[in-house]
Amino acid sequence: MAVCAKLGDTRRYSSSREVVRTTGLDVIVYASDTQCSPRHLARQGPLLPRWKLFEAAQCDARPSALGYAYYQ
Repeated sequence: MAVCAKLGDTRRYSSSREVVRTTGLDVIVYASDTQCSPRHLARQGPLLPRWKLFEAAQCDARPSALGYAYYQ
């Protein structure tokens, strides 16, 4: 509910990539000529939907979750 309320009308997004950027869940990599930093979340965007989606992903990654073996 919180995610849908914060995103609003989803037809305004042309791709799922835009939704990921809006929620701040996109992965950022800083790289130069010879060095590359570890990947991390952008953390830019509304806090509540990002937190809810992160918690849902954590619950789905548990070994006791339905479909866990499917993704391994």
